[in-house]
Amino acid sequence: MNDKFTPAPGIAVEILFTLVKRLERKARSRTQKNQTVTIDCEVPTIGNAFADKRVDTMEVKGRDAISGLPRTLELDSNEIRKALKEPTDEILDGIKSVLERTPPELAADIVERGIVLTGGGCLLRGLEHYLTKETGVPVFRAENPLTCVVLGTGRYLDELKYIKPGIR
Repeated sequence: MNDKFTPAPGIAVEILFTLVKRLERKARSRTQKNQTVTIDCEVPTIGNAFADKRVDTMEVKGRDAISGLPRTLELDSNEIRKALKEPTDEILDGIKSVLERTPPELAADIVERGIVLTGGGCLLRGLEHYLTKETGVPVFRAENPLTCVVLGTGRYLDELKYIKPGIR
């Protein structure tokens, strides 16, 4: 088994950071030179990793840091997907790297059964479709992606007393 993994919590923070930077650039392009915009917003729910026919839009409301006046920008799901391209590609590169170093017998199981995504990062709409398209391996989202790893770890710890020494 491989010991390399893609750190999901870091990816979530990186996705948010990338998105905010892109929003700031868009806001600056609509304001006067040397003016900055402070954007106070929740993580948009219209983001996606895989283009679909539906294009969602949302307004991002913030405060102009110079004038202090409120500002509103309209973003669409295509713009957010572009902002998320780099972090989603990092996830893809991590998966490809692990698959390249996986022993053939385990790789056959992965190709047959697929990959299950866990954690908050997998809530990005279309991520499983994007990864399936790029890797050729079926990718699925866990039923309860935010809690399944913690619950599985708890089960393992509960069963630890029944495991023979040396198998841990």
